[in-house]
Amino acid sequence: MAEEWTAEGDLFEGCNCNLLCPCHVSFRQPANNGHCDAIWAMNIERGRYGDVDLAGLNVAIFVHCPGPTMVDADWSAVMYLDDRTTPEQDDA
Repeated sequence: MAEEWTAEGDLFEGCNCNLLCPCHVSFRQPANNGHCDAIWAMNIERGRYGDVDLAGLNVAIFVHCPGPTMVDADWSAVMYLDDRTTPEQDDA
């Protein structure tokens, strides 16, 4: 069974789609330009992954999604984690 998680905080997102990105509203909607190149940056004010506290951490995710929808595509992604994370938070 998947680990329970929650996250609240600030989210910045930008991509090559029109504003408001249909891909981020629903991963089943097609990208405006046939693919989606995106960045998501988050400041987690309150959050947990299972028993691991994520509050106060920052994360950035860079994604290339060849489309036509994010749910059907084979994503390429890289994630940058806050340098203050513990090994348990890195694993989460």
